[in-house]
Order: sequence, then C-alpha cells, then structure tokens
Amino acid sequence: MYGRAARFDFVFDDHSLIGPDGPRWLGPEWIPYRPLRYLSLWLDHAIGGGSPAVYHATNIALHAAAAALVVLAARRFGARRGLAAAAGVLFAAHPLAIEAVAYVAGRRDLLALVFGLGALLAWTADRPRTRLALFLAIGSVAAKESGAVTILVLAAASRAGLGPRLDRGRLASLATAAVAAGLLAIAYGATGPLWPGGTLGGTVSMALHLSAHYGRHLLWPAGLSVEYPALAGAALSWPGPIETITGAASLLVASWSLAWALWRPRRGALALALFWPAAVFLSVALVIGAHEPGADRHAYPLLASMAVSIAVAASTALNARPLKARGAGVLQPAA
Repeated sequence: MYGRAARFDFVFDDHSLIGPDGPRWLGPEWIPYRPLRYLSLWLDHAIGGGSPAVYHATNIALHAAAAALVVLAARRFGARRGLAAAAGVLFAAHPLAIEAVAYVAGRRDLLALVFGLGALLAWTADRPRTRLALFLAIGSVAAKESGAVTILVLAAASRAGLGPRLDRGRLASLATAAVAAGLLAIAYGATGPLWPGGTLGGTVSMALHLSAHYGRHLLWPAGLSVEYPALAGAALSWPGPIETITGAASLLVASWSLAWALWRPRRGALALALFWPAAVFLSVALVIGAHEPGADRHAYPLLASMAVSIAVAASTALNARPLKARGAGVLQPAA
C-alpha cells in the first residue's frame, strides 16, 4: 500500500530535520528536540547514509507495526477476530494516515503511537508489566509530547478493570511517570501558550474549527490536503453556522463519552472504548491541533483509538444479541 513511498524524496520539514551529515540537532544543547525521533533518524542515517529510501522504509515499517498493534489491542479488549482484523485494515488504509507515513518528519507520530500502544498492551496483559508500560509511555512522549495522553489511558484501563488495580503504589507510579513525561517535554523544548488560540475566545473558536475538521475527515476523508490555509486563522475567525454545529456536536460527543466512561467504569472494555478516542480527540481539538491547524498527522493516534473502539463496540453489541435472543425464548412456568 505504501511501497511507492520508499521512492519519495525529502519534502518540507524533512530538509530542516535531515542534513547531509544526518539528522540535525534541534532544541537545547544537551538534549535533542523529540529525542526518540532524533535517535531513530540517526539510526536510519547510520544504515543508509543520506538515502531517503531508508528513512521512508522505516516509516512504512512503523506503520505496519502500529496496524498489527491495533489488531492486538482490539483482540485484547474483546473484539472478535474478524472485527479486530478489520480494525487493523481500517487504520492502515485510512487516508488520514498518509501524511504521518509518507512524510519522514511524521516519524514523531508513528513512534509515539507504537510506543503508546505497546504501553497499553503491557499494562493490560494477564500479568501486567507496569514498569515496562510506564517506560514505553515516557518513550511515547520522547517521540512527541502528545504521547502524554497514554498515561491517562493506562489509568482509565485500570479503572475499567482491564489493568492492574490502582492501589497507592501504582497511582504514585502513574503520577511520577506523568511528571517525568512533562519535564521531558519541557526539557526538549515542547512549550506553548496556556491558551493555544491566544485567548479563551480564540481557543474556543479554534476548537470548533478543528473538531469539525477532524470529525468530518474521520468519517469522510475527502478533500485532504498538505496544508489547510483556511484554518491558519482559526483562532481569529468564528466558524460558520454549519461548522459551528458540527464542531460543537463533535466536542459534546467526545465530552459525553469521556464522562460516561469515567462514570460507568464497570462496563469494562466498552468504557475504555469510549474513553480512549474521546481523550485523544479532545487533546487534538483543544491543544495539539493548534500547531499547524488541520494537519492530517495530528489525527494519526485518533485513527488507531477509533479503529479499536469501533471493533470493541461492535463485538460487544454482537455478543449481547444471542443473550437477548435466548432470554426471550425461555419458557415461563405455568401459573
């Protein structure tokens, strides 16, 4: 599917990231900007020199690994085999993934997702590997600061009964990992304004624009582009009526899903299936998407969480139908 991408050259930010002598050192003197991405680009250079094919091949391999992890996550949380496989295909083939995969600079999103999915699978294993999970979660942040959402998802998984019990020790470990992730992101230069839109009003305006944009492209990925000039001033111009309604509806659905999952954790996998994509969507709409508004790569982790959640929800519904049918067929005792 992405084989032809291996023949692509460097484009856009690739040139600022990769020079003739390998990846450029960006950020502070003592730690490179998004250090895990820097390390992976350095390994590519060590293997293939300046050949773009090696960099692109690594991106393709990471996307394949992410698709496999999506299937494993769907199965872990109760999806039927066919639906779990369909989730992997949906994630792998969805057009919103193209920018992250075909663009070498998108390595950050690929690594952040692979490490985040690995953390979730380690955390929810039959014998939870909590230290490995937290290490991978911090690794996700080392690739891109948005990986911090992974720590929230781990906590939600435990609250839903899918991970280790949240005793004081594990809560302290999660809190420590969150602080470490935050300090790491600050250390390598991932800082931004309190209100990404500049003001509270600008943030609301941008959130409506971005919610409508990503919600629409998730369901109907037509009109995708390398960049979206119309969203460049999203914080300065209020969206039109249709976009306002669409964006507000998307934000309300995500907020309701988050609240329901927290309120009804005993629903297990279904609760996590609602919490996970809702948390990622809100992080994109309210914070992450403000940097280069509308960029398709911001939706990459959202695609994975949505694919898993759809498979889990569909399997839950299908598994409930036979139970209802059997219940309806039980003979009542004669009076």
